[in-house]
Amino acid sequence: KRSEVEEGSRRTMKRDSGGDVLIFCLCLLFSTYATSISFPFNKKNKLLSTAAGFNNPCLGKAKQQDVEYYVIGTSHFQSKSAEDVSSIIQEIKPDGVVLELDAERTVRLTKEQCTNIINGDGETKEDNFYGGDFLAAIDTSRELDIPLFLGDEAPKMTLERLVETATVLESYNPAVLGTFFRSTSASSSQKIDFLSVFVSDPRKARPLLLTFPSIFALLLSFQNYQWGDISSNAETFAAISVSLLATSKVLNTLIVDRDEILASSAIRAAKVIESLRKKETLRKRWTFTVDNRRRNPEMKRDIYVDDEVNECIPIFTLKTKLELGQNRNLNLFEPRWLQMIDSLSEKRRPYSDLKESPQFITVTCPNKFYSSVAVNGSEGRYADIIFSKEGRMAALLETKEGNRPSGDRRISCKIKGGEKVTLDEGNASLRNEGYMVMEKRKLSLDSPPIVVESCEKLDVKAIKIVVVVGLLHANGIIDRLSESTLGKNTT
Repeated sequence: KRSEVEEGSRRTMKRDSGGDVLIFCLCLLFSTYATSISFPFNKKNKLLSTAAGFNNPCLGKAKQQDVEYYVIGTSHFQSKSAEDVSSIIQEIKPDGVVLELDAERTVRLTKEQCTNIINGDGETKEDNFYGGDFLAAIDTSRELDIPLFLGDEAPKMTLERLVETATVLESYNPAVLGTFFRSTSASSSQKIDFLSVFVSDPRKARPLLLTFPSIFALLLSFQNYQWGDISSNAETFAAISVSLLATSKVLNTLIVDRDEILASSAIRAAKVIESLRKKETLRKRWTFTVDNRRRNPEMKRDIYVDDEVNECIPIFTLKTKLELGQNRNLNLFEPRWLQMIDSLSEKRRPYSDLKESPQFITVTCPNKFYSSVAVNGSEGRYADIIFSKEGRMAALLETKEGNRPSGDRRISCKIKGGEKVTLDEGNASLRNEGYMVMEKRKLSLDSPPIVVESCEKLDVKAIKIVVVVGLLHANGIIDRLSESTLGKNTT
């Protein structure tokens, strides 16, 4: 009887051990894929230079035709990532830098740094608990005059997609877990060796450690589960299935989908840089103060800038092109645009001799980057704008004062598209108020067509784009940037 009991105990332990191994493998798949870790199944290809910056283990690379993408996998929390990002950008000297940020997060992150500078705090980027890697990328790019691009969507959009796709079966597809085993043999890419990253700076592994408690809890909950009798444990099996599907849903929405967005943003950045090289677009960068007085409805007319004094026409940036004769409504609330509209609206007062509607120039912008900076001891903005050389005049038909939910001032405008106009480096200048202007004497409505330089004629080197993202995304983005079909459908 004792030997039978011992034999039964060994069988039970064997079944429990098998179950623990299975659960551990599933958890390992989740945690490793969530951090985009890729084991080097094949030998690394020699895509990166032997220079100091290129030898950094947090750097990966992908290549598409005449574009080289350098992906820096960082930890957003306090670590050496800020130092790594700065040194790599200085070493590569890329044509553009893409950040895993959206407009709102960029201003919020840099505003904290701006406040510290104004208050005289000596905090460095390495001391920042969060976001030191992004701050280092922004500051280094500014110093080297490198265009900056926002690569991520707003968190609100991610959450909306999570809800909107709740009934889409494909969003629960657990096949994403299997991509963990995909080989890295592509000759056009080199992935990041995460083991070397963690060895070089153990602090970068802290976000990964956050997943360990849940893994251990899951293992402990199943340590007494009888896997040999799984048919009679339908409830537990169903719970495992639901957990697996929920994990897949989160991965697909928060990681995989955003890998696609970030990779597409990197390709878009390369196309914008190409347009600069072909002289299809222009680039301006400047700093300006934020005149918050314009937000106050009670002070809306106290101070204004009359661009007529210097015979200048304001330039307004649009996301989409304004067509001839097209009417469009604008909702403006930024202090600089309020100031611009005030300067135009002054011409429509009863005592004004102007009979026609005031006009300004509109241009489309394939890229706009704004961050908070300290300007003359107060809060300001750093603007890095790439805009089309071809613009269009717009008539200000009517304006209507209003307020935002916060109580701040807002102006609703109705405009109408007019004649085409061409800008160049010499006729687009800047105002301290934060917007561009063009001198009337340099305005030509019958401008010649824009001459586009061909890439063959320019004979330039390959475009280099640096992408600064978290370790969660790095290798997933490298995979997508290595797929030649991704860039063909990206505009």
